[in-house]
Amino acid sequence: MNERMLITGGSGFLGYHLIQAAKAEGLDVDAGVRGSSHTDHLRGMGVGLVDLPYDTKSSLSAQLAEGGYRYIVHAAAVTRAKSASVYEQVNVCYADRLGQAAMESGIPLASFVYVSSLAAIGPLPYQPGLFINERTVPQPVTEYGRSKLEAERRLRAIDGLPLRIVRPTAVYGPRERDLLVLFKAIARGVDAYIGSTPQLLSFVYATDLAKVIIKAALVASGSGETREYNISDGQVYGRYDMADILADIFQKKARRIHLPTGMVRLVAEGMAAAYRKSATMPVIYPERIHELTAANWACDITRAKQELGYMPAYDLEKGLHKAIAWYKSQRWL
Repeated sequence: MNERMLITGGSGFLGYHLIQAAKAEGLDVDAGVRGSSHTDHLRGMGVGLVDLPYDTKSSLSAQLAEGGYRYIVHAAAVTRAKSASVYEQVNVCYADRLGQAAMESGIPLASFVYVSSLAAIGPLPYQPGLFINERTVPQPVTEYGRSKLEAERRLRAIDGLPLRIVRPTAVYGPRERDLLVLFKAIARGVDAYIGSTPQLLSFVYATDLAKVIIKAALVASGSGETREYNISDGQVYGRYDMADILADIFQKKARRIHLPTGMVRLVAEGMAAAYRKSATMPVIYPERIHELTAANWACDITRAKQELGYMPAYDLEKGLHKAIAWYKSQRWL
């Protein structure tokens, strides 16, 4: 019988790629999904679907015990929310409750991988050669980043939890929707930026990220030992590199526009007000501007290379070519 893995957030963009990576390792996979989640794209993947009762720890523990999971990858999260309380409830409390339930369930847990974010550490000042690493003092600049950092802290405090923390930088690839907005703009010939200051950026292709997350789960570690891994493709990009590659792919000369930061912030505040009673969130909102205009997201992946054998297969150019081909094949572009 194959070992069993639970992947939360299984119906999401990253969840899909995690399921593929886990199945490729010969694991039996259950995808943690909400009852309202769209799961048609998971059909035929040989994955079980479970609706986890995060609000009740005893029920959650019982469900984990029934699953008998050897590995848990917690990728479920909210990346955009209208209040800090939503980030607190979903990103912090649910992660904490899942970790506690896992330890109380009696399952033969070898690892609990928490998919955090480089946003939990926050950006650095603009300085070529300066990288975010696992020893960088966290200074998150958004409520989202602060919630991911607090979830890390809560999970560390759970006695005996075999915790791995994976902090990806900006993720792109098939099924991702936020950067798709940028892709569509470039395809229309518009290349817009907030402000005009230089930036150092990092990215990671979804399949590379998924594979290293699953590897982090499978690598042996002592019970209760926490390991952290910051993940990118290992390259550092200027603020125009992605747009230049996209323009080449689309064979489109895009008009480069620099929008004043103050003006964009006012527009974002107006959009946030307009969406206040909506169930959805705008792509640009006030808090997001802090991350989009940050000077340095360069990421050191040395530890992941040394301990997990991480060798990213895609740099930005190769990954974007593959991603755009997928979007076109699915008529998303």
